[in-house]
Amino acid sequence: MFKLKADPTFIGVVGIPVAGGASVPVPFIFKHRTWPQIIEFEASIKGRSDLDVVLDMIEGWVSDVAEAKALKAEPMEEEFTKANLEILIQNRVGLPPAMFVVYKTQLLKAREKK
Repeated sequence: MFKLKADPTFIGVVGIPVAGGASVPVPFIFKHRTWPQIIEFEASIKGRSDLDVVLDMIEGWVSDVAEAKALKAEPMEEEFTKANLEILIQNRVGLPPAMFVVYKTQLLKAREKK
């Protein structure tokens, strides 16, 4: 049965750019937003750090091997913490824009289905 309200989170697979190599698909747990919340979120991005923006988009990442493999993705080997996310963002500089594209695409895809 179709629910009126969306689940509070959804999983999206982000291709993490790797310098000199192919992107690696990694599943992240994104926070759902309503249309007004999407507009508000986008308006709040300017002037904020990548870390703060990403923390506002996600609740974590998938570390379970079986769950990640079912999504045709690679699990993260480290647990999700703010410190680990900061290390990831600092080392994979293309990650924040790639995450934003997946996040917005998934949210708008959900909007198209309504």
